[in-house]
Amino acid sequence: MANRGEIVPAAILRASFDSAGLLKDWAFADSSTGRELPVQESSDEAEHWFQSLSGAHAPIPPRIKLEERLVPGRTTQSEAESILGQWHPDLLCSYGGLAPVLRRSQAARGTVLEWYVDRPSPLFIPPWYLIATFDRAGTLAVWHLQQTYPGGRK
Repeated sequence: MANRGEIVPAAILRASFDSAGLLKDWAFADSSTGRELPVQESSDEAEHWFQSLSGAHAPIPPRIKLEERLVPGRTTQSEAESILGQWHPDLLCSYGGLAPVLRRSQAARGTVLEWYVDRPSPLFIPPWYLIATFDRAGTLAVWHLQQTYPGGRK
């Protein structure tokens, strides 16, 4: 747990855009070291996970195949934010807005956006969150894991 009381997920999705706002590239990275993380889940495994949500309460999240939707040289920054913003986290401590951009930074020739993800996957899968409540003395009172899916648009 960081000093700010934040538990840092293991992976982020990092997308780099040129000065014209076109996607240069994207990859998964370790949020602590910044090193690139390979996708170790096959497309079939990701699809199987997605199909397992069919028994969940509606709405089922949008299926976002990253290689089809984040195309270098074609996808714009605003399109990428809109595509990944189809997720609504539905956190009990949140307003259920668009999937948050974790960091937006200026690079030498463009912009870099980063989103938290559950794991490096062919699909965009937002993370689970650990929600902790502390009493006035700073003692942990209760905690639970909050999933962000199904969590699609309502």
